[in-house]
Amino acid sequence: YERALPGFRKAGKTYYESVTLVSIGGIYESLGSTEKALDLYSLALQIDRITGDLWHEPITVANVVRVFDLLGRTSNAITYSEQGLKVQEKLGDKGGISTVLHNIGVLYANSGDDKKALDYYQRSLDVAKPLTRTVFVLGSEAATLVNIGRVYSRTGMTQQAQDQFGAARALYKKIGYREGEAVVLNSIGDLHLAAGNPPLALGVYNES
Repeated sequence: YERALPGFRKAGKTYYESVTLVSIGGIYESLGSTEKALDLYSLALQIDRITGDLWHEPITVANVVRVFDLLGRTSNAITYSEQGLKVQEKLGDKGGISTVLHNIGVLYANSGDDKKALDYYQRSLDVAKPLTRTVFVLGSEAATLVNIGRVYSRTGMTQQAQDQFGAARALYKKIGYREGEAVVLNSIGDLHLAAGNPPLALGVYNES
């Protein structure tokens, strides 16, 4: 990869240069060199933005966001996610917009801002509503419902959490994703356990 970079630069093949930088960054990231990976992803992002490559930029941004998240730099991850969201909006990619909104919700949830997390999760669901109900879309919607349920569970809104988990389970059943069902059942079991009903929790855990 590194040997190919000078050739791409000399030939002005900026797309291939950016893609190669992202690939090298991925290798460094897999080796645990997250700061080096971030440098390479950031360089690729600069190229994407200079050349106006809106199609590759969201991929590069996603890598930058992931590394910031790994480094515990949540505010940076959110900032870049918002930038990535604007690109998806320019492209008019509703699936991409919904995914980014969901991911921003996760970042806010992990940082303890449940109100903003719920807002982004709901926006993600709203954007995805008009999309064709493919397996991917239904699975993504279920994942968002699970995360909404977890926020409600964490804030003591047990019935609301139960409703979200139930809706998510129905979607996972519809697409035949048993692992997703198991995740939901475990979350429901946790609810029963927190409510002081270990026997009911055990029954749900066993069902998962």
